[in-house]
Amino acid sequence: MQETKNSSRYSTVAGALFAFGGVLQIVQWGVFRFGLGIWPAGYNVQMLIWVASYAVLAFALLTKRRDIFLPVGFALAGIARLFHMSFTNVLLLLGNWGMAFLAVVFVTDYLPQLREQVKKFWFVPPAVVALAEVLSIGGVLFVPFLVAFLRLLVTCAGTFLAAMWVAYPEGLPQQTVSASAETGSTTAAPTSEIYCGLVKHILLLLFTCGIWLYIWIYRVTGYTNNVQGEENRDPTNKLLLCLFVPFYVIYWMYKTAQRLDKMAAAKSIPSDLSTLCLILAIFVPIIPPILMQDKLNDIVTGRVAPAAPAGGQHGGLGLVAVAHGFDEHEVCARRRTDQRKRGCGRPAEAQGAAGRRHSHPGRI
Repeated sequence: MQETKNSSRYSTVAGALFAFGGVLQIVQWGVFRFGLGIWPAGYNVQMLIWVASYAVLAFALLTKRRDIFLPVGFALAGIARLFHMSFTNVLLLLGNWGMAFLAVVFVTDYLPQLREQVKKFWFVPPAVVALAEVLSIGGVLFVPFLVAFLRLLVTCAGTFLAAMWVAYPEGLPQQTVSASAETGSTTAAPTSEIYCGLVKHILLLLFTCGIWLYIWIYRVTGYTNNVQGEENRDPTNKLLLCLFVPFYVIYWMYKTAQRLDKMAAAKSIPSDLSTLCLILAIFVPIIPPILMQDKLNDIVTGRVAPAAPAGGQHGGLGLVAVAHGFDEHEVCARRRTDQRKRGCGRPAEAQGAAGRRHSHPGRI
C-alpha cells in the first residue's frame, strides 16, 4: 500500500511539474517574442503545440488517467520539435516519442506483450530527453537563461517521474536479496557500498552536472578489480584519464562493461553489456552508466541459487548440483557414481551378505 501511495505521488508531482513547465514555456515565449523581438512568426504554431503538450500531460498525470491522453501528450511534445530540426531537436523528438511508445505499451491494450521487455528500459526515453535539454540550453541567450534553465529542470524531472509512474504504477520494485521461504530466511537489504538505487543514480547523473559520473567511475573502477584474470586498475589514474583525455571515457565504459559481464557470469547472471555500452557511449553517453549500475545492483543483490537443506535428499552433492544447474536425475546418477567409486554403492550385495548371516546364525 505504501508503494502505491508513493507511485501516486510521482504522478501528482509530475503533473504539477508539467503544469509549471507550460507556464514557463509561455513566459519564455513572451521574453523572446515581446522582450527581445527575435521570435519568428512561424514559431507561433510550434509554441501552441508545446503548450498543448504540457497541458495534456499535466491533465493526464494530475487526474491519474492511464489512457490515451499520456501518449498523445508526449507525441505532441515530439511533433513540436519537427518545426526546427537540429541534433538536439532530433534527440528530443526521439525521447518524447519514446515516452509516447512507453505509454502506449503500459496504459493501453495495444501492445501488452511487450510490457516485460520494455519495462527493463523505462528510463531510456527520459534520459534522452534530459540529455537533449542539457545540450540545448547552451544556445539560449543570457537574458532568458534562468527561465529556460528552470523549464529544463522541470521538464526533465516531470518526464522522469512520469516514466516511473507509467512503467511501475504500483511503485518501483525493491532491490533486495531474498532467500527461499523453504530455508526460513528473511529478506535483507544489500549492504555493498557499490549498490545504488536506480532512481537515485539517474537523478544524480542528471542534476549534478557530471560530478556524480566521475565519483561513480572512481568507485566502479575499484570494485571491478575483483574480477579474476584481470589486472588491477588504479581508480585515481582512471579518473584522471576520463577527465582529461578526450574520448577515454568511452574506452573505460567498454572495458568496465566487459568486467561486469565476467562478474555477472560468475554468479550465473546473464549479461552482455560490453558492445551495447560501447555503441551507446558514443551516441547517447548517459545511458551506459545506467545500464551498468543496474547490472551492478544485480551482482550485489545476487540471484543466488537456493542451497539444499542439510541432510536433504541429495546431501552435499545437491549443493554442487544447484550451483552447476544439474537436474534431479543428474544428481542421483552422479551420487550413485560417486558411491561406486568409494566402494560403498552395492546395495544388492550388502543385502545378500546380510541374508547369509541370518540363514547361518552359528557362523561368524
